Amino acid sequence: MSTKNIALSFISFSLLAVLFASGVIIGFKKPSLVGLAAPDAGLLPSGSLADAEGNPALEYLIKLEKGEVTFDTFWDVWDLAQTKHYSRPGDAKQLMYGAINGLLRFGYQDPYSAFLPPELNPHVEEALGKEQAGIGVELDSQNTNLTVIATLPNSPAQQAKLLTGDVITSIDHQPTEGMSVLEAIAKIRGALGTEVTLHVVRLLSDGTIEERDVTIARKAVESQSLSWRELGQGIVVIRLNTFDATTRVQWQNAVGVIADMDPVGIILDLRSNPGGDIGPVQGIVSDFLSDGLIYKTQIKGRDDVEVRVTGEGHFIETPLVVLTNTGTASAAEIVASALRSHERAPLIGSLTFGKGVLQEVYDIPVDGELHPALVSLVIGKWLTADGIWLQGIGLVPDVAIEQTPDDIENDRDPVLQKAYEILVSGTQTDFFDTRAGEAA
Repeated sequence: MSTKNIALSFISFSLLAVLFASGVIIGFKKPSLVGLAAPDAGLLPSGSLADAEGNPALEYLIKLEKGEVTFDTFWDVWDLAQTKHYSRPGDAKQLMYGAINGLLRFGYQDPYSAFLPPELNPHVEEALGKEQAGIGVELDSQNTNLTVIATLPNSPAQQAKLLTGDVITSIDHQPTEGMSVLEAIAKIRGALGTEVTLHVVRLLSDGTIEERDVTIARKAVESQSLSWRELGQGIVVIRLNTFDATTRVQWQNAVGVIADMDPVGIILDLRSNPGGDIGPVQGIVSDFLSDGLIYKTQIKGRDDVEVRVTGEGHFIETPLVVLTNTGTASAAEIVASALRSHERAPLIGSLTFGKGVLQEVYDIPVDGELHPALVSLVIGKWLTADGIWLQGIGLVPDVAIEQTPDDIENDRDPVLQKAYEILVSGTQTDFFDTRAGEAA
């Protein structure tokens, strides 16, 4: 069989796998592997385009079968590269993997959807019983730059003094330009006790740029969703670090204790919280609001879903402020936007990240491989209670104030101090009174 035919087999299989995995064709997902059951479901690339109305993937396959869409240009470039490129001949499977990532990242203009081959799939390492470790850093893509959103408390990344907003330009001397967040995370993770070297670029408050190489030992990192403490005069600060499978229980345990203290005011610190699982959002917001819309999701092919306040909250009347920064993203932005939209709490700090998409991760079987590849797909978006899509925009704080790298180095927190002063003075509702006056 020719190289072209082998590559065609790989690409055709993987293209179908990606389309099926997205749920567009068969809408079928398992916790481990996505089943390719199109023939069994009667979804063959034949029939009229009318039969495929509302199903863009099936419509594409029908067009491909009828010769209305071809891969001629793709194969012309393939042949040219395989005969002229300096590094020829390329490995067919690696070229196929690159084509899939091109489809997701550049075809859809989507920095969040990505493909990981089996050798980089962290699920495979776990299944084989290999102990994987990391450095405790949350990353995202901002203006095509691989950016630090947060470091987990007491993690190797925090001890190495990585900060929110730092840009990682290389991982073990491999440039990150064009690298997906998913791939970057896979490369940073590795065997327990091994090291990874990051090249970090930081924009300082005086406008200068600082660059350095940081070598960090990988460790087993445990995620602590939240912590809380008293600041004095009845003020309590609750710091939410992330949203994961443990957040709901940790939140319930913490608020049960805090509610018995009958606090004078609460500071909800969402700084450098990259979001994650949106499941706990409803319960957290419902502890501060008596009713109302929290957020709405829009997923193509499904009805819009409105998520509303439910239950009886612990802190409905307790004065509240929310802290934000550029690392406040996704689920954390949902919480912040809902509390401000309902004029429950002003935002203190700096502009949030602006991530308004919903993602799902799928394992994908690859022909000839024992273990699956992994695909992360953007499946929809969420809107604030005001109907705003925050993607690339973020939330503007009511009080703009930043904690600089120098503040962090010297253990100063002017953002927290400002929030404390606002609660002690009882002026947290003045921001909404000002808005009402402006509207009138």
